[in-house]
Amino acid sequence: ERAALQRLRGADGGLDAPAAIDSILAAVAELRGVEFGLIACVRDEQGARSQRLWPLSNVAGNARQNPPKTFAPPAEVAQGVAEHYLFHTLLALLLRSIRVENHMRLMQMETALRHLERGGEELQRQRNRLRQEEIVEEIELMVGRH
Repeated sequence: ERAALQRLRGADGGLDAPAAIDSILAAVAELRGVEFGLIACVRDEQGARSQRLWPLSNVAGNARQNPPKTFAPPAEVAQGVAEHYLFHTLLALLLRSIRVENHMRLMQMETALRHLERGGEELQRQRNRLRQEEIVEEIELMVGRH
């Protein structure tokens, strides 16, 4: 008996995306012959959101009246097209999500860098003040000896 809901891990980086997609497609392949749905939860420029990937919306309209001519059985062609569609849709979603995450990390690093630069400038001013005080003390000591 299968669970009603399966959560599958996404990719940690762009290089992991094909392997993550392959594991998702393998889970989908196990569901052949069973009615199922596939929803991707992603975080991108639009924020966190979910997107229905399967079942496909009926955009074919009159495709049943004029089916395409193929050398392979239509069911086999449809299955191959569906797998390619899912692979490329998942790849696009994963890479977009990773790009947004990397952008957020870059912004955090730039903020940290600006903070460090401001702290470095303050330390430089403090060092200069202390050095000026030392110089004044040395001058006072030299003036006081004469």
